[in-house]
Amino acid sequence: MSGCGHSCLVGHHRRHSSAPKRRNSTVINSFWRVSPLQDRAWHRPRHSHGATRCVDLQHRPQLGGTMKYLMNCTLPATVAIVLCVVVGPTNASATTLEVGKVTQSSSVTMKSSLTAKTSTSFVDSSGTPADTCFESEIWATTEAPYSGATIKGLSTKLTLSGCTHVTAVLSAGQLSVTWTSGTNGFAISSGAEWTILVTAFGVTATCKTGSGTTIGTLTGVSSGNATLDINTKISCGILGTSTWAGTYTLTSPTGLGIVS
Repeated sequence: MSGCGHSCLVGHHRRHSSAPKRRNSTVINSFWRVSPLQDRAWHRPRHSHGATRCVDLQHRPQLGGTMKYLMNCTLPATVAIVLCVVVGPTNASATTLEVGKVTQSSSVTMKSSLTAKTSTSFVDSSGTPADTCFESEIWATTEAPYSGATIKGLSTKLTLSGCTHVTAVLSAGQLSVTWTSGTNGFAISSGAEWTILVTAFGVTATCKTGSGTTIGTLTGVSSGNATLDINTKISCGILGTSTWAGTYTLTSPTGLGIVS
C-alpha cells in the first residue's frame, strides 16, 4: 500500500461552496458507496477491478451524522483470512503398530492372557460381583489398512474359564486400537458377546460390547510385554450396566507399541 499514510486517502477531497447538500448514501456491501451528489462533491479516481481502496478517516463525510467508516483491509489480507478460516490447521493423527520399534505394514496377531495371579471380574449395576474368571485369553489379528485413525482387527479368540459362574462365549467380535500418546492407545471391542448364568435367579445374563466400546488402555513397549488394562461398562441384560475389569499381558508379539 505504498503512498498511503496513517490515514489512507484514495482520491482528493475537494470542498466546493456551491456543492449541493449531501444526502445519506446507501451502503450495499462492506465497501462504502456514495450517492451521485456526493460523488460530485467528493471526487475520487476510478479504479480497476481488485484495486485497493483506503478511506480518509479524518475527512470522510459523516453520512447520516453517525456512521463512521473504519476500513483498513486489503483484498490480499481478506483472502488470507478467508483461507485461514476455511482450511485451518489439521491435527489428524494416524495409528500404526510397531514391533521392536519397527513399523508394521502387514498383519499382526496380538495374543494376550490374564496377567499371572490375577482375574477378570464382572460387577453388576448394584455393585454386586456377578462373575469372576481366573483364566482368559484375547487374541486379535489386524486387517488392512495397517495405518489410519483406527487399526481394526478380527478377534480370533476370546475365552473366559475357571469362572465362579457358568460362563460361555458366544462371539469374540472385533478388536481395534487407536493411538493416544507415546506408544499407547485405546482398545475398542465390538460384537463380542458372552453369557453368565445367574444362579441366584436361575436365569442367564447376556453381556455385549455392542457396536463399539472402548474397553481399556493398551500400554505399548519397545521391548518386553505390552499390557491391556480393561476397565469398562458393558450391557449385561438382567445384570444391568456392569463393570468389566482385568489386566492382560500381551505374550506375542513382544515389543508391541502403538505409534502415530
